[in-house]
Amino acid sequence: MKVVLFNIELHRYAEHPGELHENLYAIFGNGAFVLEKAIVKELFRRLNMSYEEASDFDFARYVDQARELFKTRWQGLREIE
Repeated sequence: MKVVLFNIELHRYAEHPGELHENLYAIFGNGAFVLEKAIVKELFRRLNMSYEEASDFDFARYVDQARELFKTRWQGLREIE
């Protein structure tokens, strides 16, 4: 996992997580789902969010959900200042 994350510029995919999914799938095939779940779990952990995996795992949906929560929290912190 660390090798993958080290060699991929994740910030580039922040707005287009579906593109990361496609690239991981092209390299790892069905193994990409394992990597994506690990990425999502770590992302949610870093945002202090509870992670509950749905039966129909969708990497892009989870990343979009985390991004929206981050934006909401960031705006809330800026309003406090």
